[in-house]
Amino acid sequence: MIKSVKIKRISVFNRGRHSRKKDIILIEEPLEIFINGLQFAVIMRTPGDDVHLVTGLLYTEKIIKSADDIVKIIYCSKDLNSIEVVLKKRKHFIKRRMITTSSCGVCGRELIDDLMKSSIDLRKGSTVKFDKNIVLSLPNLMLANQTLFSQTGGSHSASLFSSDGRIILCKEDIGRHNAVDKIVGFALINDLLPLSTNILLVSGRISFEITQKALVSGISVICSISAASSLAIELAKRAGMTLIGMIRNNRFNVYCK
Repeated sequence: MIKSVKIKRISVFNRGRHSRKKDIILIEEPLEIFINGLQFAVIMRTPGDDVHLVTGLLYTEKIIKSADDIVKIIYCSKDLNSIEVVLKKRKHFIKRRMITTSSCGVCGRELIDDLMKSSIDLRKGSTVKFDKNIVLSLPNLMLANQTLFSQTGGSHSASLFSSDGRIILCKEDIGRHNAVDKIVGFALINDLLPLSTNILLVSGRISFEITQKALVSGISVICSISAASSLAIELAKRAGMTLIGMIRNNRFNVYCK
């Protein structure tokens, strides 16, 4: 059984007093990903939902176009930290760097131009309509479904909502990008793409890469309890997306719509 948490003994200092207790800690471990025998990436993640994570990552990286491109995904090590993806056709891909920047190695107006050429133009489709009360209700609905966060306080979350505010799916991980990839991977495997009528809520900041992942999967509305980066806003404006952040204390910011 794959575990996402472990028990550790820790020291607690509270109001001048010291004590020892057992605490539930979120697991962070590397996952080495191979595609048809060649190393693609080593990513840090929380174990437990690796198939959705890898499938979503390959889709948002444009290595696969559908779940049918995948023959199988299997673990290739006893510690379950190495995984092999077998594709129907050999694909050309660039090996991902293990150490990445806050936008995971992509930045600049030129990359937005390239991304827009190969992504869904959301300005040509119907937009998701919702009212302010739906936006304000999203964080509490996500929190109620964050099992790992309630145990550890250490996980990021991404949740998918219907346009009327019903939660459809909640995924958690040590990495906020991973949580979004798990959403996309689940949607791809279950033939739910494009997610053009859904709202994505993330627990961390809305970065360029999270916006890019949402765009590739057809999501036009991204919300967060944190802020949005400048490059995320620029990409969203170009793509016709809505970015809403800082949803807290009965208020929020609309960065673009």
